[in-house]
Amino acid sequence: MSPTTSRPPRRSRPTASSDDSRPYDPRKDPKVIGIALIVFGTLAVAMAGFGSTPVVGGDGGGTVFPFQDVEDDPLEEVRISLEANRTTLRPGESVRFRATYENGSPATGASLSVDGTEHSMDDRGRATVTFDSGGSYTATASQPSTETVRYVADGTIVTVERYEVALAVSANATDVTAGDDVELTVRRADNDEEVSGTVTVGGESYSTDDRGRVVVGVPRADTFEVTASREPTATQRYRSDSVTVTAAHRRVRLAVARNNSELRPGDTIELTLFRTDTGNIVEGNMTVGDRSIRTVGGSATVTLDRAGRYDLEATRSDTRSETFVPVEETLAVRRHAAPVSLSANRTDVEPGEAVRFAAERTDTGAPLTGQLTVSNRTIWLDQRGQATVRFSEPGEVPVVARRANTSTHRFPADRLNVTVRDTSYRVRNVDSPDAVERNESASIAANVANVGSDVGTARVDYRFDGEIVAADSLVLGPGQSETVRFDVPTDAALGTYRQAIEVRDDSVEVDVEIRSSSGAGEDE
Repeated sequence: MSPTTSRPPRRSRPTASSDDSRPYDPRKDPKVIGIALIVFGTLAVAMAGFGSTPVVGGDGGGTVFPFQDVEDDPLEEVRISLEANRTTLRPGESVRFRATYENGSPATGASLSVDGTEHSMDDRGRATVTFDSGGSYTATASQPSTETVRYVADGTIVTVERYEVALAVSANATDVTAGDDVELTVRRADNDEEVSGTVTVGGESYSTDDRGRVVVGVPRADTFEVTASREPTATQRYRSDSVTVTAAHRRVRLAVARNNSELRPGDTIELTLFRTDTGNIVEGNMTVGDRSIRTVGGSATVTLDRAGRYDLEATRSDTRSETFVPVEETLAVRRHAAPVSLSANRTDVEPGEAVRFAAERTDTGAPLTGQLTVSNRTIWLDQRGQATVRFSEPGEVPVVARRANTSTHRFPADRLNVTVRDTSYRVRNVDSPDAVERNESASIAANVANVGSDVGTARVDYRFDGEIVAADSLVLGPGQSETVRFDVPTDAALGTYRQAIEVRDDSVEVDVEIRSSSGAGEDE
């Protein structure tokens, strides 16, 4: 808008009335006339030198009379003042602006610019502007300068506040498992109308459809503040709303497959870790006994050298969305079986007779360095796996060969029975001369009886002077007896000798004298 007056009032002019809109004429201003007379008189006195005080020159060589330069007057500066009846309003409302000069008179020559849009002002320096959209607007009143006057613009800021509408966001589920889909819906809180917008979940933004709905997959286990927002319009701004969605870890059970179900010491077993929900092989960590192994390609190989039960645990690190239930089971490694084989040189004996036993491993044929259990006795086998045992009591005697298990083998015992016959022998009716001539024939006889209940073979020894000089065997049934006879060694030196007839359970001793054939009783 172009100004309607030729020149505004000077800035130094006092205002008579804020409503005085007459053009300003400086030639009629008494203050301006007074200032002009003072300036003119001062210049005249300076030119004539009257009343002046000499000033010593800078070089000290004399006095210099003051001289005053006369320059052109600078541009006169006039400020414009812009007023608004309000600076905060709503869309669709208006603001009345009024521009005045410093003396309060209307700035009829000024124009109004609101964020680059020009608006005309009437002859009273006024303009009314309607604001349709929210925002912050800068309103400026300005006027082009002339050759003698420079106008200083004035401005103000008008804030158009949009109508605030609260949003409401809802979820079809707020306690879910990681990976689940959640449907989110955005509405206006004032009328429950579904509106399009943006929801933010875990730092990711998703646009809804026109009905305000969007389905979002919960990316991980966490507590999420789901926020709904909407871009403002020209007249409305939207207050965000949020809802909390808690996602728990998805529990996935692990399992271990193995290539060998019957484990023996020294066997190598391959263990493979997989998910039970999908069957996919996965990487993880395994602990077998006191050994920790990292899988490669989901598998781990381990050799178990000893029999026993090994705790197996397989784990996998949790992800952001899944937690894995560890595998906890037991691997049973059973010993190799090495049965014992027991043999004997005889299994039918009489009391007092000995049996030689031999034991060996059936898997290798090696001697068994273990022990024998004979009735209630324990007898150790030698390095050859052998032992000799004497039996004294009649009856059926069990004999067991065994060896303690090792870390790799077990030795199933072997047994056999030894029959100890019920035989008992007695020496009766010993018949021997009291004296014989040296080198003459003589004999000793005795009756040997079996007083036991089984058939047996009685060994009969003839002992002369402490030495066994003859022996015989008699097969006797229960209650049977038989006479045995031995020659007396009469070639012995002259003297009296002790004789004995001995069987297993009995013996009878008698003396015999070896005499000289002349009766002198001396050696020839």
